[in-house]
Amino acid sequence: ITGLFVLVYMKIDLLMLGLLASNEETGLYAVAQKLSEVLYMVPVALAQAAFPFLVRAHDRGGPGGHRAMQAFHDGLLTASLVATLC
Repeated sequence: ITGLFVLVYMKIDLLMLGLLASNEETGLYAVAQKLSEVLYMVPVALAQAAFPFLVRAHDRGGPGGHRAMQAFHDGLLTASLVATLC
């Protein structure tokens, strides 16, 4: 059910714009929204791919697990800042 609410949340603006603007404007917005959705999925995919590695690093104990987690989050933050500035 959470997925349904996320889908509604991510699409409600397109529905409202469709009621208020022309088809051309709504279409242009829809293209930009699709690109935004693709970019949204990049960090999600990276996090899912890195999760097993991070869990193994954590399970080994010691400072290595913490360093791995910190390095992963630092990388995501850096990538987010670069994407925001470009």
